[in-house]
Formats: sequence, structure tokens, C-alpha cells
Amino acid sequence: MNPETHKKTFRWGRIPNPKTRYDVISLNYDLVLERACEFLDSQCDGQYPLRFQRAESVASPAEPGKPWLIKLHGSAASDDIIPPTWSKALTPSLREQWRAAQRYSW
Repeated sequence: MNPETHKKTFRWGRIPNPKTRYDVISLNYDLVLERACEFLDSQCDGQYPLRFQRAESVASPAEPGKPWLIKLHGSAASDDIIPPTWSKALTPSLREQWRAAQRYSW
């Protein structure tokens, strides 16, 4: 049985010229949001793949229709995380996440 032919009927699309942009700034380093997108992509029929845009630097341009996912404490997908300790030293890549959160949250 081909899984592509048995996808669920939940569908999504883009709103032309939206007036509002929704982004996510997270303190968690889990992969819940990324895994939810992967699941929906594999099980449902959308007009485009669900993905987040990650801020690699403050100068990263916003991609239309792709919300930011800024993780202030790092990501479990990499070894670059801030553990729950009193010492919150920021690596260069995490420093960029904090700068991007400041830039894109206005």
C-alpha cells in the first residue's frame, strides 16, 4: 500500500498577503515543534512542506510564509544547548539566537 495515496484530508495553504506574521521564540531545546511539522507533512496533504525558519544570524532575511523558530537555550538537534544551571554562558551561535529574538520580536 502506497502511504502517499492514503494521506489524511487535513490540508493547509497560505493566505495571500497576510497582515500578521506569527513566529515562535522558545526557551525549550526539545524538538516538539519540528517533529509536529514532520508528522503533519508525512500524514497530511498540504500545499507546501511545513517548516520553520531558523535564525542563523541577526541578518537572516525573513522568508515569506515560513515562521521563525528561535530557541534561546539551544536545540536538542545540536550539542549547542544551555543546561539548567546558574551559569548561562552563551556560545556564538546562541548569542545570535538571542539577537535574532530581540530583532524579530518587535
